[in-house]
Amino acid sequence: GGTTEKNRVSCSVSGACFFFFFINTATTEIYTLSLHDALPIYSERVRGAIERAAELGVPVVASAGLGPTSVPFYPAAYDSVLAVSALTQSLEPYSGSPATPYVDVAAPGFDIIAAGGSAADVYRLGRGTSFAAPHVSGLLALMMQVAPEATAAQLRSAVVEIGRAHV
Repeated sequence: GGTTEKNRVSCSVSGACFFFFFINTATTEIYTLSLHDALPIYSERVRGAIERAAELGVPVVASAGLGPTSVPFYPAAYDSVLAVSALTQSLEPYSGSPATPYVDVAAPGFDIIAAGGSAADVYRLGRGTSFAAPHVSGLLALMMQVAPEATAAQLRSAVVEIGRAHV
């Protein structure tokens, strides 16, 4: 058999509506949600979309939110989502990351070189969980290449174990 090209979708608040569109397709391998304006509000619609991704076997990675707070931020706080906090360059927790029980793993999220926000800025340095989550998605993508038969739950568990082994 041939291979099917898969989509890797990243969403921001401005593109969150695409998440609900793409969740109904079976062509996406990983969802990375960087919802910097996420609120500590539970949403049945978002939870339903996350559950649909789980049914399709698609891992969902989300930035864990903003600031040192114990309040859960959704969608990162949903059980099946890999919630990512940020680390500094010295591998310490970034002060802009929440320290909550729903955080599954931490990744580099301090002074990350990213595309600029305007035509004048080709590159910029970014900080926070929105810059950490893509690292975890990249790890998942590599793992999926090595073990394409692995389920989303198996991949999620492996990422969490890798994170714990390096604490």
